[in-house]
Amino acid sequence: MLQASSASGCPMMHSRSTSMQSQPLYTIVVEQGKNPDRDGFIVATTTTDTDLTQFSAEIAKRMSTDISVHPSAIELVDADSNAVKTIEQLAQSRVVFLTTPLDVREAPMVPGYPLVGILPHFINGIRPALERFYADHGDTFVGHGFFLRGYMTRNYEIANLFMTDDEHFDKNMEYPFVEGKFIGGEGLLTSRSESKEWQISHRMLMPAFSASAMKLYSHQMVGVVEDACSFLSRNVGKSLDMVDVAYNMTFQIITRVGFSYDLHIFDDSDGSKHPFVDAMTYCVSQATLRGLRSPLWRRLPIPSNYKFDQCVKLMRDTLKEVIEDRKQSPDATNMKKDLLGVMLNARVPDESGELVGLPEEVVLDQSVTFIFAGTETTASTVAWSLYLLDKHPRIQRRLLQELADNGITPDVPPTVKQVSQLKFLAQVLKETLRLYPPLWFVQKSCKKDCILPGGYRIRKGYTAYVDFWAMQRNPNVFDDPLKFNPDRFSEDNSKNIPHGAWTPFSAGLRSCLGMQFALMEMRIALARLLSKFEFRTVSGKEVFHDQFNAIARPMGLDMEIHARTDFPMPRESDAVETDFAASSEDLVDLGKTAPSGPLVVSPDDLPRTLIVYGSNMGTSEDYSRQMAEQLKRMGYVDLAVMPLNKWELSAARSVDGKRTLVIVITSTYNGIPPDNAAGFAKKLDAETDPGLLKDVDFVLFGCGNSLWHTFLRFPRHVFDRLNELGARPLTDFYYGDSNDDLDEDYLQWSLQVGALIASRYGSGIDTYLSAVTGKALPFVFKSAGTTRAEPLRLAAENAAIKINQELQDVKRSGRSTRHIEITLDDSTGVSYKTGDHLNIYPVNTLGVVREVAAIMGLNLDMEFELEQVSDASRFVRSAAAAIKGCVCTVSDVLQYVCDWKEAPSRELANALSESSGDDAAYEALRKAADDVNTLGKQSAGWSAFTAQNRTVLDVLRTYAPLMSQVPFATLLHFVSAMAPRRYSIASCQGVVGNEVHISAAIVNDAVNGRSYGGLATEYLASLEPGARVSVSHLPAQEVFHLPLSSDVPVMFVGAGTGIAPFRGFLQEMKLAGIGGATMYFGCRSPEYDYLYKDELEQYVQDGTLSKLQTAFSRVGDERRYVQHHISADGARIWWHLQNGGRIYVCGSADKLAKDLTVTMTRIFEEHGGLSHDEASKCLSDMISDGRYAQDIW
Repeated sequence: MLQASSASGCPMMHSRSTSMQSQPLYTIVVEQGKNPDRDGFIVATTTTDTDLTQFSAEIAKRMSTDISVHPSAIELVDADSNAVKTIEQLAQSRVVFLTTPLDVREAPMVPGYPLVGILPHFINGIRPALERFYADHGDTFVGHGFFLRGYMTRNYEIANLFMTDDEHFDKNMEYPFVEGKFIGGEGLLTSRSESKEWQISHRMLMPAFSASAMKLYSHQMVGVVEDACSFLSRNVGKSLDMVDVAYNMTFQIITRVGFSYDLHIFDDSDGSKHPFVDAMTYCVSQATLRGLRSPLWRRLPIPSNYKFDQCVKLMRDTLKEVIEDRKQSPDATNMKKDLLGVMLNARVPDESGELVGLPEEVVLDQSVTFIFAGTETTASTVAWSLYLLDKHPRIQRRLLQELADNGITPDVPPTVKQVSQLKFLAQVLKETLRLYPPLWFVQKSCKKDCILPGGYRIRKGYTAYVDFWAMQRNPNVFDDPLKFNPDRFSEDNSKNIPHGAWTPFSAGLRSCLGMQFALMEMRIALARLLSKFEFRTVSGKEVFHDQFNAIARPMGLDMEIHARTDFPMPRESDAVETDFAASSEDLVDLGKTAPSGPLVVSPDDLPRTLIVYGSNMGTSEDYSRQMAEQLKRMGYVDLAVMPLNKWELSAARSVDGKRTLVIVITSTYNGIPPDNAAGFAKKLDAETDPGLLKDVDFVLFGCGNSLWHTFLRFPRHVFDRLNELGARPLTDFYYGDSNDDLDEDYLQWSLQVGALIASRYGSGIDTYLSAVTGKALPFVFKSAGTTRAEPLRLAAENAAIKINQELQDVKRSGRSTRHIEITLDDSTGVSYKTGDHLNIYPVNTLGVVREVAAIMGLNLDMEFELEQVSDASRFVRSAAAAIKGCVCTVSDVLQYVCDWKEAPSRELANALSESSGDDAAYEALRKAADDVNTLGKQSAGWSAFTAQNRTVLDVLRTYAPLMSQVPFATLLHFVSAMAPRRYSIASCQGVVGNEVHISAAIVNDAVNGRSYGGLATEYLASLEPGARVSVSHLPAQEVFHLPLSSDVPVMFVGAGTGIAPFRGFLQEMKLAGIGGATMYFGCRSPEYDYLYKDELEQYVQDGTLSKLQTAFSRVGDERRYVQHHISADGARIWWHLQNGGRIYVCGSADKLAKDLTVTMTRIFEEHGGLSHDEASKCLSDMISDGRYAQDIW
């Protein structure tokens, strides 16, 4: 009898019923020619598996071969022998037949010679030999040389498997690529993916190459390019080797950006390469030659080997000196200064959760790697671009016209935002990189036998080569592949390039970390050089690349330098000016230029617009209303804002030929939809019509926190499903990270979306930008007149403190945790479930109120109100918005409304920076405002400002003389209203009645000699029994409640105040007579911070808890945390889950939850026999199904 396999790929998952899961589909699979009922097996998938990726992966696991079959090699047909490739085709078939050949084929072997194999074929050139091999043996073949056997491919599908399938393939650093390790050591390019150094370095350095970091680097890039232009101006009329010039320029950029080291290369240079660059160039060329020879070659006492060693020593000694200079400088501990600052000071958690940095030797290795990667590849591409444009004058004229149309002139350096708008330049660069990929091959090591597409077998231990050069010139993929044609990469034509056929920066886990950096650098360099100079190849000669070098650099590219005299005039109709800078890989295709003016088309011609949101905490809803206000100013009148649950998908079909623009802004909670999007998610997954949303254009902004294992799961799912149902995305998936700067991410996205839709639909952009960045304030001060002020509270006082007691031995621990019992007024009507949350509305201390009033020169008893004079949704969370229409006293506003302890906003800094002041503090304020507006919140000026001014109250104190000149109503626009603070409820209402208990860790940090207490916890700590408070009830996600059935085993994991909900759960279990729970609880010591110790031990005594495992991190020589005990009990955990048990986790996202994710994944691997990817997916599925429930912050 046939048994259906699990659709989740997780052995412990018994059902899938969440809204993220669409309709299940069960199909019988059988080898062609066999009986389905006797020999077939059932495979499950879902209707969201559009290209059958999951379905094929499940079949691959079940195939009875002695080696792994790669899912992409699976080929299926229906009963009529029609190929089955989509979910729609699969849904029509009860049985599908497997045609993948099980008589495994070997790839064609290139005949070779004894020992040396095919290497002699390369004597007259590597590329001609490879071209012959492809012509004779096909796109994939096998060859050997010395001790190496390898597969070489130009097939993009197989190449992408080599690059992205980490289960079967890893970076190969053995012979011949081991030569690179003599240069880069354990750098990112030359170390294996599983090495500890690579993993730590990769995690540590990724943020240094983010889009926000590019803003910081781009201005330095512009400065170096100007130095190069000054050098070229001194050499107008001369002939120069432009490869050397390009190498010096990119070398200076990486040393200045990465190491804040100015070599003054262009000051008195003759254009020859810097000695460091010369040494690096020699080493790279020798590494390629040595790789083609016997490994014994490097041991020979010959001049080339001596010079190789000397050049390596020169590079490493130079960088050692740079690193040592930094360590002795005042910036030794400044992590934000540059890449070197990150490498010397950043810390990331290792596998055990301990924060670790890079060893000094690895810092040196990474420094060499960055210099190499940041110089070699970029310089080659810039040089090839100049050569190709000289050979194709029509294309160069078109590019020059684009420069002119975007306001670029020969006289002034282009701005970063101008460069970011150059679409055709981006096409030129992509086509150059297609013809001349900087690194023409990469190699991977096969970790286990597997079957590739086409039925080829690749064997464990063999090397897999990806030939970028041949792949991107493959005539089976690219028409006229040797022709320089940038229009291949136009918006329309690029859709015809198969995914993975253009990968000059590699792909997968080992793709180039500095791709954004390189693309921005190349665009800035070419835009400036071409606007100012004309480059002519000497004698018009043809230039070739060095075939014995792994870097495809031009040889002998001598070019005459002439001042540009034919720069075109801009075409006014095509000119465009936007007020933002996109990243080097533009999020948005700006298409045609955006028209200026308030409105270019009639509102009737604009699309009907829906702004839909999914939001639990209100942030996505706030962003949606801000977007709505901005679009109204652009002339969009047919516009509605609603939660996702209210969006009827079927209503999106057009009946009048008019398209609908849908703007989706949504968050996620533990991978599942927000409450007001849960119904929508079910409807979305139930739809199967691929044309349902064919009349819809959409953009989507996902909100999430990267500390969560299920980061952005729901927003990504919505994006994918809208695509599958026929909607047309106007941008790629875009998101913000609340672990970094969510507001900044949203602002950048909203600006780009504004420019995009202005361009696409013909609405005005000027009014949009004024809506986002304008200085007009929506509320004005108004006298209260004869109306008397009523007491003002953001929420009514509806409860009283019953007990407020300390849980720790504060003298010994140095910390405080309060157990607080609150009696609810009968009028509240609050009925909570165990595991829910309580909102506490904080109140500022009288000391703070009086200090602010003194600084501002305010009368606390003055009564006033604010009148709304315009809409400006960007102030939706301000104190001014919270009190609009209310007559109130200054005292109440300062005490009950304004959040004086929040971090200062860019708007506040901008407003204050326009006032006068001459001392250093005011200069820092002005620099902070300038930097945050142009470079973002990672900029040096803003970082320095916020380091000294952590809160709004700090700003008021620092600039007290100025604040007395600022109108009170103005200040209220730039200070947020206090948001309620959420606490896990630590009681069961069935036990405590109309009470609610919480556990609060009291925050009290000391920074810069000043004490910073938490806004809410400082308030809570001060409350005496009988004090009145304002509270509200916030339900938890349904998954964070006890199971309905008492037969389901439960396990609780928490640390510190993370014990709070579990105290309530244990009360509820004891009340119901349920026992057998397991708890893991962590704190520092049993002597001073073991919270609720007596209660927990009593639950062990009465059987409510069958196991209580404590972890005391400050007892003994070795620090032991909760995750260590869970790891040791891995078999027990696995058994618990296999038997339908649930795990509940409560604690910090960046510590407990993050470490537990690693621990649980490892348990699934070790005790469940899953691969790392399967284990990670299994945990994600458990989170979505509620079997691994988290309440984390």
